[in-house]
Amino acid sequence: MDLLAQVGNYVRAIRFFLMKKSCKVIYFKVPTAVMVSYLDYDVVSRTSDLIEKVRTLTTEEKQDFEKTRLLLKLGWLIEDIKERGVITPFHLINSGKKYHCFQGTIRLLVTTYIKPSEFIEGYFLWYPDIDSNPFILDYDHREITSPIAFVKMFKFKSTVLSYTRLSNNLDVSDTASKNRTTSLARFRHAKVCFEKTIGTYDVPFITGADSEHWEVIRGHIDLDDIIKFKGEDECILSNVRFKKINERWIAV
Repeated sequence: MDLLAQVGNYVRAIRFFLMKKSCKVIYFKVPTAVMVSYLDYDVVSRTSDLIEKVRTLTTEEKQDFEKTRLLLKLGWLIEDIKERGVITPFHLINSGKKYHCFQGTIRLLVTTYIKPSEFIEGYFLWYPDIDSNPFILDYDHREITSPIAFVKMFKFKSTVLSYTRLSNNLDVSDTASKNRTTSLARFRHAKVCFEKTIGTYDVPFITGADSEHWEVIRGHIDLDDIIKFKGEDECILSNVRFKKINERWIAV
């Protein structure tokens, strides 16, 4: 990332910390088994669905990056995390009575299920008016009080921070903005989670995302190198064996 882009990250972080008011940024370290119990989706089913979707594609469809990209990313992450570990913190947000990993959903499939780690580390924007007692406070945690400390959590040089006022009225359509650093479409999923949680909201919101890995995956990862099916009920995904048991692909 060039100097101008990095300065932009600090500017957006400073703006968030000036505007966050009662919101606290909490860095947490939670046992993986605990984290799984609070997620708003089943990591086993999500993994199985990605595998099954690719299995049923035609030969022509398997050449369509948009249809295979999530499975490609999963396979790439299995190897990448094995080699380097988890570099970017997970961003956890409220989703109804549960919680959702806003950035890092596919990574979470690896670290909680396929190659589970002992702990999950990340950050949570705590709005006391929305969630008076988040479960992460029962475990190892600390408050991040400065924009500099927040920016330093993101190790990838290509990470871009995005800030907005997330509210019921925010336009998160694809046409809201086409600029990578200002596109409001990237907040669409977060808005869905907030609307499951609270009726009316208007809160400062910041998150970090890295998109350069997509160029690596698109240009250098071939589907046939990532996953190989052996009959109808067995496959190898990035050297991890899966068996189809009771209609679900299970890591064995």
